[in-house]
Amino acid sequence: PNSPGNPNHSGNCNNGVLKIDFQLPLAISTINTNTLSGCSPFTATLSNATPPLGANATFTWYLANAQTNTTLLNPNLTFTAAGQYTVALVVKDPAACNIKDSSALVFNVWPSPIVQFTTQHSNCSSTVAVLVNTLTGQTYNLNWGNGLQTNTVTTQQLNTYSVSGIYSVNLTGTNVYGCSATQFQTVAIIQFSPTLPTGGSVCAGQQLTLEASGGNTYLWQPSLGLSNYTNGTTVFNGSVNTQYTLTVQQQTLGQTCQTSQTLVVDVKPSPIAQFNYSVSSCGGGVNFFNASSADVQKWYWQFNATQTSTVQNPYFFFSGGGVKLVKLIVTNAFGCSTAFQTTLNAGVAPQLAINSGSYICSGDSALLFASGGQSYTWQPLEDFKNPFLASGFVKPLTSTSYTVIIKANTLSSACLYTLTTQVTVDYISQVKPITAVSNPVKIRQGETSTLSYLGDPGAFIYWMPATQPVSGYTVNASPQITQIYTVQISKGQCIETRTVLVEVYSDACNPDVIFIPNTFTPNRDGINDVLLVRSNALQSIYFAVYNRWGERVFETRNLNSGWDGTINTSNAEQGVYGWYIEAECFNGRKTFKKGNVTLLR
Repeated sequence: PNSPGNPNHSGNCNNGVLKIDFQLPLAISTINTNTLSGCSPFTATLSNATPPLGANATFTWYLANAQTNTTLLNPNLTFTAAGQYTVALVVKDPAACNIKDSSALVFNVWPSPIVQFTTQHSNCSSTVAVLVNTLTGQTYNLNWGNGLQTNTVTTQQLNTYSVSGIYSVNLTGTNVYGCSATQFQTVAIIQFSPTLPTGGSVCAGQQLTLEASGGNTYLWQPSLGLSNYTNGTTVFNGSVNTQYTLTVQQQTLGQTCQTSQTLVVDVKPSPIAQFNYSVSSCGGGVNFFNASSADVQKWYWQFNATQTSTVQNPYFFFSGGGVKLVKLIVTNAFGCSTAFQTTLNAGVAPQLAINSGSYICSGDSALLFASGGQSYTWQPLEDFKNPFLASGFVKPLTSTSYTVIIKANTLSSACLYTLTTQVTVDYISQVKPITAVSNPVKIRQGETSTLSYLGDPGAFIYWMPATQPVSGYTVNASPQITQIYTVQISKGQCIETRTVLVEVYSDACNPDVIFIPNTFTPNRDGINDVLLVRSNALQSIYFAVYNRWGERVFETRNLNSGWDGTINTSNAEQGVYGWYIEAECFNGRKTFKKGNVTLLR
């Protein structure tokens, strides 16, 4: 009624309400994306999730990062620089009630780390240096390409490769945002470690092999006296001292590695071997006279396949006579040897003989015998009881050469012949006494004791019963009961034995570990004369024996002491006696036992 105009104030008018229902859609801009943050360069997939609109609806994406706006339905967006970016989607629909709507998302793009490094590597070197431009706030992981990694990286890192090849070195850096970046570089490694000869000495007239390896080209200079001057292996067969320079190259992976070595081959003079001889008119016997050069220091004569001599001017009897081949090898101070051989006719020899070499153990005797003569003289004389017999026993302390001078009648005259034989003396050990020990002597069941033979090396040692191993200077034994082991020692002609004890005790500590016989016979026949406590588990005892009236007739605290059946030095009467034992075992526990024993005579 107070409104302007001309209202109708009649009481006959009615009030009314008008309701208008708009059936028009709303435009609601909706954006979906796979992520809202990441490390640069960062790509996000934008998804237009706006509810369906009319046919004339349009969509416009307003992209940040100076990128061109787009009307694509689901565009991809890449951020190359770090920062915070807002992306908006504007939806327009003339048929919609609100005609237009917009929505926006904020993207956070973190900076990627800066990774910079250089490699320093000299040709033919297996060591690589990596120089890293380290930045505060970044961590690094360095992969050398050969399975090795360095997690704590400083400004300079070194690595030495053991195998030639091409390796990819990569450095990964990570910043505080968790963003990583990797840089790669390749290095070519040649493991150049050639093996070079150092020269040497060779006797005149002999050859020396020189070997080098680790390269693919070789050059020996000068080439004089060499079988080949471009191979790694060559043979020197020259006659004068020569100095060589060896150059070794390895060409691979674009690199040429080279090294040189100077070496000298020293040619030592070889001696001249020569000898003369004189055959005895008696036949068979020959005197040899060395005629070699003056620098000779050693002589080695070969009279047949088995008989030799190292005497400068030896005598030898050829028992069969006839034509023989004799060889002399001489050696000088440089170790150079030369041989000379010739055939000779030793004439017709009488049938003389001497036993071949003998082998004995120290302390034993050897029987020497000769035959075919009328008289005999053995030397050294003092080693024989009678040195003028055809045979005799000798007992040398060391290996000794024995000769016998035999007088034999031939068709022309009575001749003297000298024959030689050798007695070789073996011995078990110069270290005395020869012993075997166990350590420890006492063991618990299931434990092991070490058995050792104490003597010179070189002998064969065999243990019985079986040990682990069964032979050797030191073995292990794990017996289940107390055991005596026998060790057999053999060397050459010598064999000896020794014994060693290993006592075994049980973890149990009760009356069952104690044994006392129920009868003993102290009649001094050496059999069951003493009543003893037997056990392998006790370390101490108290042992007492009582008669039928309860009187103590014997007591001891000695494990190795027992009752001999006497009372005050007089023989005890036959009958039944009681005994009592208190014992402590090796494991520290205690037990006791009592019982009866019958004394019989």
